[in-house]
Amino acid sequence: MTGFQAFKGRIKAFFQDRGKVIRTAVLLAVGAGYYVLYRLTGLGLPCVFHKITGLYCPGCGVTRMVVDLSRLRFTKAFSDNAVLFILLPVWLAAMLILLFRRDSKRLEETRTFKILSIVSLILLIVFGVLRNLPAFRFLRP
Repeated sequence: MTGFQAFKGRIKAFFQDRGKVIRTAVLLAVGAGYYVLYRLTGLGLPCVFHKITGLYCPGCGVTRMVVDLSRLRFTKAFSDNAVLFILLPVWLAAMLILLFRRDSKRLEETRTFKILSIVSLILLIVFGVLRNLPAFRFLRP
């Protein structure tokens, strides 16, 4: 089986699972709706962690990053949330590579997924701590 045949098989299996298709469609619709609302009104969801503690979480700035990416403002998107700006293309590339794998292992069973998950988690924790230190103010959104 070629990589493309494996990809076709995974796509076919995905669309045969009606629940997955519905959940994915709902998630995409909610995300698109939130994006349009933010672009039209500038109103976004506040970070609860920041509201309660006054500290920036690793996810602070993600909405602005996505909007800046959609406007092709890469420097601004990077300054909104540097770690997720870097992790996003890494995860997308990993997902594409895993989709074209010849074996039938599920994504969660692969060594690549486990390593990437651990490294991502460590980076997010370190980034969350650093962006709240005075010396690393430039990491704040």
